[in-house]
Amino acid sequence: MKVYGQKKPPLYDLSKIITPVHLYVGKYDKLADVEDASRLFKELINSEGKTTKTYNFGHATFIWGKSTEHLVDAVSVINKV
Repeated sequence: MKVYGQKKPPLYDLSKIITPVHLYVGKYDKLADVEDASRLFKELINSEGKTTKTYNFGHATFIWGKSTEHLVDAVSVINKV
């Protein structure tokens, strides 16, 4: 209330984002699910070079899991810059 003058913050206009965005989503993630990521991906209409990929992971697998598939994909994107 103090910052926005309302209970919830205002929606951000995602069409203003023009930089590449790469979304890595866990199929079993209970905190950031595939449906939310898909909606976000669709709303990034002006983001050039955006990608998304879904893995058979939960939320913590991205940090503590044994698989490195997502890291290989992220490094591949970074190397293209």
